[in-house]
Amino acid sequence: MEDFLTKKIYIDTRYKTNTEQGNNANFQVMLNEVVNLPEKCVGYIDEIIMPILFFNVQEGVNDKLYFGIFIPGDNIEYFTLTLPEKNYNLVDLASELQTQFNEATSESENEFSFLVSAIEDTYKIIVQQQEHHAFNIFTDNDLANGLYNNTVINDPQSINNIIVNYKYDGTWSNWRFTFFPDLHPVRNLYLTCSELSNYSSLTNFSWGGKNIIKKIPVNVGFGGMLYLTQSLANDHFNCGNKSLSQLNFQLRNSEGNIVKLSSHWSFSIIFLRANE
Repeated sequence: MEDFLTKKIYIDTRYKTNTEQGNNANFQVMLNEVVNLPEKCVGYIDEIIMPILFFNVQEGVNDKLYFGIFIPGDNIEYFTLTLPEKNYNLVDLASELQTQFNEATSESENEFSFLVSAIEDTYKIIVQQQEHHAFNIFTDNDLANGLYNNTVINDPQSINNIIVNYKYDGTWSNWRFTFFPDLHPVRNLYLTCSELSNYSSLTNFSWGGKNIIKKIPVNVGFGGMLYLTQSLANDHFNCGNKSLSQLNFQLRNSEGNIVKLSSHWSFSIIFLRANE
């Protein structure tokens, strides 16, 4: 593989090969010709231009909440609510949660009603069970351990990262639930590509992340344009002795979920010999 002629590849999702569901965070490209990389070769991701138009609550990613209501007589009723996909602010989130709590429990034989309030000066949301029944919002760990109706849910797609619900103390004594929401849950995106990576990336993520080739800080708000250029000389990935023709890319959050991005974005891949 000594014919090292191609040193830069421009990628634009407008020219992706696959069109499945229109998600530009999970796409495939076919190169116009095979690119042969030398033995000692490193790659850099550069010139990223991306509109930040993914919602903080996304369908099939983090739109569900699992809760149970304790009824006198040692009975528990279990419910699931689903939030519409949207970019929520504090007031929007409180309003939608109240609607969905009451809708989720509307078909129960017991009478339940919820009041959800946004407290803007302290940036918190209070959920109140109006009949003063104790209730619990299950954490992802609770769900994985089968505490929700004796059912193991390993991929809950929950909003627990939004409502910062990580710890359950084992009691059902509260009819009020207060949380300080994190409405910017995606602080970094991680670009993965199995064809380029040599699976040497190390993380403390539960999903591994060994094929990450670029960490992309999300440093602009919703509706902004992210522009990122290569800043560190050692921010590269080893890709020697590879022949490239088809590349598959995914943009993931820190939980390993592929985000949903309908708008197009672009970046460059730069290849250099390791000693250049």
